[in-house]
Amino acid sequence: MPVEGNATTQEAEDLFTFSLQSASAADGNGTPADVAGLAGTWTLEIGNPGAGTATLTVEGSFDGVTWYACGYAQLDGQATLTRSVTPIPVAATSNHVYGLLDQYSRIRARQSASAGGPSITATLRALPV
Repeated sequence: MPVEGNATTQEAEDLFTFSLQSASAADGNGTPADVAGLAGTWTLEIGNPGAGTATLTVEGSFDGVTWYACGYAQLDGQATLTRSVTPIPVAATSNHVYGLLDQYSRIRARQSASAGGPSITATLRALPV
């Protein structure tokens, strides 16, 4: 619905996309996303087209130094959404989407327990308020 007479197409919000892990086979912190000012909706898509497995811990920080477990809920294939802060097991040839529930200035996906040659991708999509 137009606001103050502006055409709807002029009101479209930008979608910001951040690659937190990109075809990663090794344990590591990944690339942190600076999401300060993007306090709208955040979704995280985690995929592994590879044969191996890994664990991802979604973490948030206010200063880029101290990192905290970030709350999330798996959005796909769930009858009931459940808040969690536990590490996410990533199976071979899997894809899932999560909604992030906590607001931090920075977000990262720390990969650990990599085994068998995974190819982990973690893409954060954010809409500003």
